[in-house]
Amino acid sequence: MARFFLLQLVLLFVLSGACFSQQTPIFRNFDVKDGMVHSYITAVTQDSKGFIWVGTSEGLHRFDGSTFKYFEPPTSSASFSSSSITSIYAHSLKNKVFIGYQGGNLSVYDLSTGLFSNYKLGEDENQSRRINSITYIDQSKVLIGVSGPSTLYTFNIDDSSIQEHKIKVNGHDDLIARTIRSIMIAKDQRVWISTDKGLLKSNKEINRFELIDTNGLNGVDLNNLNALSCIDSNSFLLTTSKSILIYNQITQEFKDITPIQYKDIEINTHIQDGYGNIWVATSSLGLLKFNLNENTFSQYKYSALQKNDIQSNNVLALYASSQEPIIWVGTDKGLSYFALKANPFKHFVPLKNNNEAIDDSFGLLQASNGDFWIIGRDSLYYSQGLERKFTSIKKTTPHFGALADRRVFNVVEDSNKNLWFATSDGLILYDYTVKRIFVFKIAGATPLIIKTHNYFRGISPYNNTLWLSTGAGFCSFDIVSRTFNTYPPPPDFNTERQYRHTYEILYDPDGYVWLEGRTSGAYRFNLKTQDYSHYTNNPADSTTIGSNGILSFCRDSKGDIWISSFFNGISRFNKKTNNFTRFSYADGLPSKTVYGIIEDKNGNLWMSTNKGVSKYNPSTGKFYNFNYFDGLNIYEFNSSSFTHSKNGDMFFGGIGGIVRFNPIEISEVFDPPTVYITDFYIQNKEVAVISKILNNQSILFRDQIELAYQKTTISFDITLLNYLYPHRSGFAWKLKDYENDWRIARPAENSISYTNLPPGTYDLWVKTTANFTNWSQEKKLIRIIITPPWWMNAWFKAVVILLIAIGILSFYSIRIHFLKKQKKHLNSLVQEKTEELKSLNESLEENNSEISAQNEELERHRYYLEDQVNERTTQLKLALLRAEESDRLKSAILSNMSHEVRTPLNAIVSYARFIEDESFQCTERKEFASIILQNSNTLLTLIDNIIELSRFQSENQTLVNETFYLNDLLRETLDECSKQRSLVVNCISEYTENDKFQLRTDRLKIRNTIKNLLSNDFTYTEKGHVRLGYKILTKESLSYEFNQNIDSESNRFVLFYVEDTGVGIAAEKCEVIFDLFTKGDEQSHKIYEGLGLGLTVCKMSVEMLGGSMWLKSFPSKGSVFYFFLPIN
Repeated sequence: MARFFLLQLVLLFVLSGACFSQQTPIFRNFDVKDGMVHSYITAVTQDSKGFIWVGTSEGLHRFDGSTFKYFEPPTSSASFSSSSITSIYAHSLKNKVFIGYQGGNLSVYDLSTGLFSNYKLGEDENQSRRINSITYIDQSKVLIGVSGPSTLYTFNIDDSSIQEHKIKVNGHDDLIARTIRSIMIAKDQRVWISTDKGLLKSNKEINRFELIDTNGLNGVDLNNLNALSCIDSNSFLLTTSKSILIYNQITQEFKDITPIQYKDIEINTHIQDGYGNIWVATSSLGLLKFNLNENTFSQYKYSALQKNDIQSNNVLALYASSQEPIIWVGTDKGLSYFALKANPFKHFVPLKNNNEAIDDSFGLLQASNGDFWIIGRDSLYYSQGLERKFTSIKKTTPHFGALADRRVFNVVEDSNKNLWFATSDGLILYDYTVKRIFVFKIAGATPLIIKTHNYFRGISPYNNTLWLSTGAGFCSFDIVSRTFNTYPPPPDFNTERQYRHTYEILYDPDGYVWLEGRTSGAYRFNLKTQDYSHYTNNPADSTTIGSNGILSFCRDSKGDIWISSFFNGISRFNKKTNNFTRFSYADGLPSKTVYGIIEDKNGNLWMSTNKGVSKYNPSTGKFYNFNYFDGLNIYEFNSSSFTHSKNGDMFFGGIGGIVRFNPIEISEVFDPPTVYITDFYIQNKEVAVISKILNNQSILFRDQIELAYQKTTISFDITLLNYLYPHRSGFAWKLKDYENDWRIARPAENSISYTNLPPGTYDLWVKTTANFTNWSQEKKLIRIIITPPWWMNAWFKAVVILLIAIGILSFYSIRIHFLKKQKKHLNSLVQEKTEELKSLNESLEENNSEISAQNEELERHRYYLEDQVNERTTQLKLALLRAEESDRLKSAILSNMSHEVRTPLNAIVSYARFIEDESFQCTERKEFASIILQNSNTLLTLIDNIIELSRFQSENQTLVNETFYLNDLLRETLDECSKQRSLVVNCISEYTENDKFQLRTDRLKIRNTIKNLLSNDFTYTEKGHVRLGYKILTKESLSYEFNQNIDSESNRFVLFYVEDTGVGIAAEKCEVIFDLFTKGDEQSHKIYEGLGLGLTVCKMSVEMLGGSMWLKSFPSKGSVFYFFLPIN
């Protein structure tokens, strides 16, 4: 059915008198189904940003290439004063759009604010008044022509003032023009206006006019002038309702240039496009184009069968874009536009001698002498050029009559410029030298075999040999000796089936011949081994051929074999792996069906498909597709209908004619489109221009918006201005400081949305593309500032910090009070326990008396138990020694513990009493408090070590890993411990890393370990120094320098060291110093505090963190404690 309608279109095109060879504009059409409120277009213009403004009888639209935005005409002063638009003008320098209405009303839309201002031109309420023309005077003024009666107004953009100019004609005081149809400012700044009384020219002050005499016109009525424009400084172009005129200012003469065949047209308006073309809008004949330089004309009319033609013959408005080579057309059926400079695809509708169109082509050839051959569905045609009419080959055709009795499938030209035809009954040569036909056939044993052999379909010429596909496989023909050489058919071929024959054939100079059987895949014949390889499609294996339905072969300049097919694109044969690489719709092809493949001089492959022409660049692996946007009129092509000429021109035939082009002249689209934000939404509601957020500034012109934290669900409508190739436009975006990756918009996606943005400042960046290969420079569209809530402001944080400080002080005061109360309670408990101990001592003395009596009784019996006693005595002595040793150790521990606990407690109690004594000075009390705090810390450290030891012994120890700055921890611990040092002991810190170095482990255990080591060093060091430091070592360095066996997967370690110049530790003590209850200097005359638990706890903590601890010590010189931890 589609083919039937397309054939009707071709016949209609031919019978209408149109040229059969042309580059026809491709119209893009829009009406109410595309979002317009009304389709009766009265005015069109383009603003400084590139948006198209469309006036209709029912209001105003703004068009961005895909979406129409309709502006409601409310009665408020902020919008339209009426809905019937008569003219539109965009002032680029001031970013204003002027809209004229029926009734003499004027609206001015400010692009920067997005607001309308309304004005009434004239004091009367005559609804017949209308603004027909608005034009530019200078950067701050526009001139407005109003009809009914005719009046000119100057509108000052800077102060919105309006000045009226009465039209007074010199020598014609009684002349009253009712209608101003067009205004033109000449290069000498004189105003020319077309009126219902003729052509008028103003003086410089625009207060007097001169009526132009109609010199040189015969029967042309200047009272019906509707449009005028400048050709050059001396000539004007005018159109009346019936004529096209040129006026020369020098000679003051008119010239009628209306073509004879268009003398009865009804003209509405005209424009010039800057390329020497005049475009004339008519009421019934569509759009006319005249080229003054070439003296040519064309007509573009509505066709019900072609969607890419103009959609109505009643053209009401025209606009030539100065930003892109585009003509905009307004009709009574909607808006249309087309490109002036599309790719040079030439469309040919081949005609027979009787002016009938050749409906379909299934084979093409342009011979070296310029002759063009077309293999039709039922006949063979030729002409002396594609632009000329074609002759159908019949029996009576001179020189070619023998071809009429045969069906021709293919035609090629050899190196001698002779033609060879593959037919249903033999191979036919046409010798241009002698103008004769020669028929060649293969001799065979039976008529059936002869017939199948001589049924030739495809030809693949190479040097002086023709490779031919036949009904029984294939054969070769030597052009010089005129002899055939036959080859066996594929193994699965049945020669008794007369119509089972191969179609396409390709000779590969590597020693192979490729054949296809339409639906049985591809065959490759090895000329050396005489064997076939059969390639078929396997859907489960992507390395097999794309489809069994083969349409054509192509061998490129690199020797690669390309195969086109039905349903699955193209396949490239990989010689080394004997498999295929597929390319289909997902790889960029516009269609899964590819009919023909031709390589150009640059190595690119050009393909005819069911959806236009596709170009593949093997070096980049990219497809580029051409369709009607690129000037391609034919969309669906035919199999075998493709060829190329000696000069590189390519020909693809399909439904509706033949496309001819030279690949060198075809350009791809690289210029990325311009991008704008056109609308802004919060919580899915559009933000008005008059809102506090936009503050009377359009989102088009804003570079920053500020939002409260509650309004963080936002979206933007994105517009890409690319009227020539809207289907190829795309964009990507990134919200910097919120996301790192670019997000590429899906096809037809035109918005950007974000939900629940946290407070902060973000920049929305975009980049655009016209082919998804080349991207534009990154552009910042807008900055988004999300203000934080009140609880995240600096003043609130300051208040919180102050409250925390007050809380800490309060807690400290309460804690001191609690400690005092607890101290009293402890004193009472001590007294109570002392009384209990006294009572217990008395009981023990009584028990001792009883034991003495029992011993005396046992003494009496010992002589009877002498043997047993002697035996047990030895055991009891040994047990006694052990018990005494244990008792001695426990007694020592209890004694030390009692001393270590009572000493700080006594200090706390004593100095607490001194604090209560008001006779002491304030400075003395502070010193007492410091002593209490120091002894409290000593007691706390003792208790912490006991608790930590108990946790290790009970296996109830856990790790709390966290990340922290190591230098801060060391400084903090060293500052705390250095307070107990002697004034003659120096504190030294050595850090190899900067303050940003972080470690992840149990911070508290590291701190307590270092604190215990520092505390020991300060305790045992009376002079000299205590040094704390660390360095980063590899596993290899740590093992080599310190002879450590390391069982860890980490390769980097932190080595800590604490060095002092104290009393040192004896060599025999170094091995047991980390044992429980062991102290370094128990024989010294000086008594040092401590239970001997600290080093034990330190070693256990380090080993639990995956490290190890050891020391080096020299008596009377000092000690160095080392431990390391892995860096995770």
